Amino acid sequence: MRSAQSSSEELALVSQLTIKNVAQVAAEIAAALSKSDRVELSLPEGSDVDVSFLQLLVSAQKSAEASGKTVRLAHPPAGAFRDALVRSGLFETELSNLWKDQEVVS
Repeated sequence: MRSAQSSSEELALVSQLTIKNVAQVAAEIAAALSKSDRVELSLPEGSDVDVSFLQLLVSAQKSAEASGKTVRLAHPPAGAFRDALVRSGLFETELSNLWKDQEVVS
């Protein structure tokens, strides 16, 4: 029998991933990581993303790695999310491990 700690969880995020609710999203990611070794973040198509969410992704990835856990994206970045990653210079950094081995559509 597998323990809950070695499981994988998909976390469906809200479509407004901005400073207005980044604390709530951070709490949801932290809660998912406390229950699972691997968390896949599912962003709705057309999500509104700002730099606060991108900073949260960097932080979540580093925190998960430090705990021997994994944070990934359920789907590769697209649309406004991908554009925000490119504009911020984060698209081709270690953050790309979040969607490694997934086909990214321009």
